[in-house]
Amino acid sequence: MKIKGENPQLLEELEHLRQRVAELEQVKKERKLAEEVLQESEERYKLLVESSNQAIFTVDKSGLFLFMNTSAARQLGGKPKDFRGKTMWDLFPKEIANRQMADIRKAMETASQLITESASFMQGEKRWFEMNIQPIRNSSGVFDKVLCIAADITERKRAEEERKKKHEELERFNALAVDRELKMIELKREINALLEKLGKAPRYEIPEQSMTEVTQ
Repeated sequence: MKIKGENPQLLEELEHLRQRVAELEQVKKERKLAEEVLQESEERYKLLVESSNQAIFTVDKSGLFLFMNTSAARQLGGKPKDFRGKTMWDLFPKEIANRQMADIRKAMETASQLITESASFMQGEKRWFEMNIQPIRNSSGVFDKVLCIAADITERKRAEEERKKKHEELERFNALAVDRELKMIELKREINALLEKLGKAPRYEIPEQSMTEVTQ
């Protein structure tokens, strides 16, 4: 039953507006929820980055540090705030900075992840790092900076160098042992030859294959 004075067209438009308001309220709720989820995600990511023992930082194509976590700053002997506005060349020797920037620019130019090993001097001590370099796009779709995660592999490199040193020492020892054995065989042959000239029996038995066995 229609109430006198009601306009069907106005009622329909009013109902449409009510539905629209309800939709906007729902969108508002979803947007707020999305913002809360995003904020929580960002906080978790920040906590993860800050609590990491690995050095994590971002650098632009000019070599300027845009971000540095606590671990990276600690390895450099300071706090993140101490390195704001600093570049690669401010923190590392020119040769090392140039080499690192060459890798960083290569990752941006090829738009691909790059994993390298590099040596750096941290508070006067030479340390080795494995660098995971990931290029990052800006809002225009251009790769103009990178995210770097550096893992300290100094102990591994030192262990490798120690194994290499021991292997080289073993090779030198083996070479000396072989040389000594060859000289001993030659000396025994000379003694046998002299005894033969004196009409006496050889003192040493030297198999013909002995020289070959020693040198193998």
